Amino acid sequence: MGVKLKYKKIKRYNANGFTINLHVGNNIWNTIRVTYNAIKFDPNDIKPYFYEITKKGGLFRINDPFDLDLENIEDKNLTYFFGKLAFYIRNGDVYLSNKKIDTESFIDFILYIQKMFNKVLSFYPTKKELDRLTVVVEEARERGDKRLPPKIHKTGYFQQNGITCVLNGTDETIEKFGEPFYQKMIGDSEFSDFLPVPPSGLHVSLLGLEYARIQTEGRIVNIAVALKKEQKKLDHEFSSKNSFIPSLGHRTCLHMKPSSGQLMNLLRKHENRMKRTLKVYRKKPQNWHMTLGYFREGTSKHTQEMITRKINDYVRELLKKSGNLTFVQPAICTYEAHNKYDRLFESI
Repeated sequence: MGVKLKYKKIKRYNANGFTINLHVGNNIWNTIRVTYNAIKFDPNDIKPYFYEITKKGGLFRINDPFDLDLENIEDKNLTYFFGKLAFYIRNGDVYLSNKKIDTESFIDFILYIQKMFNKVLSFYPTKKELDRLTVVVEEARERGDKRLPPKIHKTGYFQQNGITCVLNGTDETIEKFGEPFYQKMIGDSEFSDFLPVPPSGLHVSLLGLEYARIQTEGRIVNIAVALKKEQKKLDHEFSSKNSFIPSLGHRTCLHMKPSSGQLMNLLRKHENRMKRTLKVYRKKPQNWHMTLGYFREGTSKHTQEMITRKINDYVRELLKKSGNLTFVQPAICTYEAHNKYDRLFESI
């Protein structure tokens, strides 16, 4: 039978790990603080190495619990290290020092630790996400403090690798506003000097992250963890459908007023928080708007003004039919040009 291994449920955890209290029989509780050694983070399998850090600074390896074949534990002869504790598995029997441990309670403990490791690992990027972020960060570090405005040439968009936080349009917005507007712009020769944003690229910016200082500081994996932490909060607090009241704005933009005070406060709350956590030193509050497109390189000011008036006339009629426009929850996105913004992290 053996002595049961008991543990207390973990209430707090983050990307750095967690603390767990466990004991055997009448022994005192062992407090194990599980953390990872960021220096040994392996970008090939996107898995940190876990350790216990003692108060005296000692380092104990914690074996990967997923390496244990729990279904065939009776066939195993191995040692499983969990911090300063060493569990000896001998043909299905589990021992801690010379004390026999109840096998079922040991398996239950390992399954729980697997669950907690998965929660910690959820803060980390996949290899695909890390590769995409690496491209953006490396260009940001080369660029330094230089601006990254949208660049348009005569035939289309310049390639620019950047990062931002936006609310992309819902399918409903794309169908009732994005598609009609885009088809009108590309189908009518009088708008030939204007390059519309594709329907799938329509968005409202929560906060531009091109100038976030976090991009230039530290290791890319730590930047990814910080960004993913922010994305978790956005996914948790925002609805999958957020409504805005559109109105004609400056030049080829629409002013986008949140349709409720609750949404307005939520947007401002997260904007201000991300400015602090991601080090975006921009005091001016975000002016929520939706860019409809850009003028091609070389278009005269007179032509721009004439086309803008015609665009506004058409948009005014289109908004009478479409009404409020809806957008999905904010997402940290990367882009290769200012015409499409792809969510960096998979659904969390």
